[in-house]
Amino acid sequence: MGDKHAWLSVRKGGAVFGLRAKDGGRAAARRARGLAADGADDDASARTADSAASKAPKKPKKGATAAAPVAAPPAERQPFAADFCCDLPDGSRCTAARGGGAAGAPIVVLTCTDPGGLTTDVGTDGVVRLRHVGVAHAGAPRAADDELDRCVVGRGTVVRRMRDGSSRLLFADGSAATRPPPPPPPPPEDPKKAKRKSKGDGEPRGEPPRDAARALAWARHGGAPARDPETGALVWVRGSALLVKFADGATLARHDDGTTIRVAPDGAVVLVEAPGFAAVEVDVAIDATAHAHASGVPVPIAKGGERVRVRVALPDGGRVATTYDTSVTATTRGRLALLRPDCTEVVADDAGCCVFRPPELWSGGSIKVRGEKFVYGSRAPRADGADDVDEEDETRSEPDATCGAFVFDCVGGALRVEDPEFNCFAAHLCGPRAGEVELELAGVSEGIRAEAVVNSPLSPRCFVVARDGSAEELLRAGDVAAADRDASFCVQINQ
Repeated sequence: MGDKHAWLSVRKGGAVFGLRAKDGGRAAARRARGLAADGADDDASARTADSAASKAPKKPKKGATAAAPVAAPPAERQPFAADFCCDLPDGSRCTAARGGGAAGAPIVVLTCTDPGGLTTDVGTDGVVRLRHVGVAHAGAPRAADDELDRCVVGRGTVVRRMRDGSSRLLFADGSAATRPPPPPPPPPEDPKKAKRKSKGDGEPRGEPPRDAARALAWARHGGAPARDPETGALVWVRGSALLVKFADGATLARHDDGTTIRVAPDGAVVLVEAPGFAAVEVDVAIDATAHAHASGVPVPIAKGGERVRVRVALPDGGRVATTYDTSVTATTRGRLALLRPDCTEVVADDAGCCVFRPPELWSGGSIKVRGEKFVYGSRAPRADGADDVDEEDETRSEPDATCGAFVFDCVGGALRVEDPEFNCFAAHLCGPRAGEVELELAGVSEGIRAEAVVNSPLSPRCFVVARDGSAEELLRAGDVAAADRDASFCVQINQ
């Protein structure tokens, strides 16, 4: 914490994670100096507050109708007061921030960046954005040199945004479409000539939109296919692109840039892969149901509940799962779960709750989805004894997913931790309580005298370290008592 800025960071197991306030932590820094979080105690701010109070509307007269209080928007639509950031020991980084979906609704975007510069943005709306950042583009494929980013949407469609302003769409049926870059803007016109031209001409003539001439240029597979003699698959070839239809109904489309789109025989799952990028798996039916429910369309109960709509396999071994819950009792709809190779887990939802679970808490994943035994995929790390657990057994107790985990509230800008002894620690970075720290001991309540539930409390040890590397320890009372007891015992023996 500095004089004017503050941040909330936690160091554990080589990872550094915490909250980064939108205001730069100014409110928490002011509270640390004994000032108000909103700066109302400054002279200028105080004068402004007094002026605003004098201009405030007076109390309504008798019989007048008071204005109804405006209800606060739900947490899923409130902006974040702070973003979650995490730097992992392997050099990778992940963040959770509020973003805007395709329909304009607020979503949560989990961004994962590896040391090579590959950045993967996964949103709760099911859209995955991939791009290479940095100057050298170390490890980036040749296809990424000419593109800004690429997005995987819908039924596995890949949208590439090129640096020249054009766009390219790659489809699962092997077809591709190119949209040329927008035309340059017209030169600025002299306002005097424009005013003179508009006189006597009636209404000004409307110009066609600039995007009207940007028609899509399609490239489709045509002609008679070739049949593979061993598998019986049908193969279409167009330059370096090809389309393969197997005998069981599965299809494989490889495009010019190396992007491969595979579709399952029943069309339920689409897998998108490209050299140097993360692999994306889309459950077509669940993704369509989630889009319909988000638009207000009723969903049958048979299709309800929390389901996995998108899975992402990162090149460094990390995995991201996107779920959507259509049940009536759900407190939040979309959730994002990141699993690192060392079993570190980060879970974020639309309500702004972000949970960091260290590797020692790994027990197979904190997200339990009906009908999904492997939320992160069949090759993800598994907990010991996971094969013996019956997921459908309703009599078994659910594991504690809160104890030992770091729970961050991005909307309120706060952290809450609970230890195995049920003692809670909270820290506030934003809001009117910025800079405050709370400690709730188990068994301690206001007005009730009770001892905290601590089995074996340990006093801290104090060391005085000199510059030459030597150190002295200030003994605790218990250490001195133990030494006296041992000394007296030795004296008795010698006598």
